[in-house]
Amino acid sequence: MRAEASDGLVQSGTSSFSGGETHTGSRPAVQQCFRDRFLAHMGQRLLPIDVAEVAYYFSANKLTYLKTYADKQYVLDYSLDELEHILDPRRFYRANRQFIVSLKAVQKIYLYFTSKLKVDLNPAAEEDFELSAWRPTPLVVA
Repeated sequence: MRAEASDGLVQSGTSSFSGGETHTGSRPAVQQCFRDRFLAHMGQRLLPIDVAEVAYYFSANKLTYLKTYADKQYVLDYSLDELEHILDPRRFYRANRQFIVSLKAVQKIYLYFTSKLKVDLNPAAEEDFELSAWRPTPLVVA
């Protein structure tokens, strides 16, 4: 069973007018909701973690983890593919098959050979974190 926080969704990119309808321009806007907290596993307990505390999400050994800025690591009941759709893309970036990174967690970016970028994260990832230099990335242009 998936552990979920009761009020873990926030709306983004909408503006409200009278009557509670949401509009942007001439067409009705699609409300986009993103998670603002998760319940993470800590032994037999579930611990609420605010998305603002998360530096990055990663997969290893067929599990998905989140790593906080306080350098704590927790297991989640979501795949990276699921997380990619429920996290705010203005704050998080799907960098590769193993990582979804908070833009604030990026410390340095290095040219790594001719077609790769090496990224230093804070807190540091246990393995080297690389990106394709040819793929557009908000880590570089943000």
